[in-house]
Amino acid sequence: MLSFRRLEYELTESPARAFSRLKWSTEEVNNLWSQLILSHTVATDKQWVGILNKSSTSFELIEPRGFINLNPFHIILKGHITDNQIKIKLRLSVLGFCFLIILYFSTASVLATTILNWDLNNLLPAILWVLIFPGLGTYILYRRLNRVEEKIEETLS
Repeated sequence: MLSFRRLEYELTESPARAFSRLKWSTEEVNNLWSQLILSHTVATDKQWVGILNKSSTSFELIEPRGFINLNPFHIILKGHITDNQIKIKLRLSVLGFCFLIILYFSTASVLATTILNWDLNNLLPAILWVLIFPGLGTYILYRRLNRVEEKIEETLS
């Protein structure tokens, strides 16, 4: 999947200690697919749900979600802890990526239809469509990425 952001944090402590801090704030599951396909996660009070691999000090995390959640963007964190830094990639889930693709393709089709038909009466609604739907979707994704990044910094600090 496409990585939207790459984060690197310098370690001021041992990798084992940083990994144990991550372990305390994560509800471990066997796989993330069931969590992402059903669009809700296990019930937990912890900050993250995910897979932790202690032998390779790598992890895959998502935020816990309830049954009713209208935000289609699930952000997946894939990371690795080395001797001196933590490398994290923020990725969009398959369903979120499909939602984004449908949003942009529908916008392109509305514009193409309006331009090809030279229908000037429908030009204003087409322009509003372009400004509202992809703009709003991109803004929601941007805000979600910022919130997840703040949550990561809170967990690792």
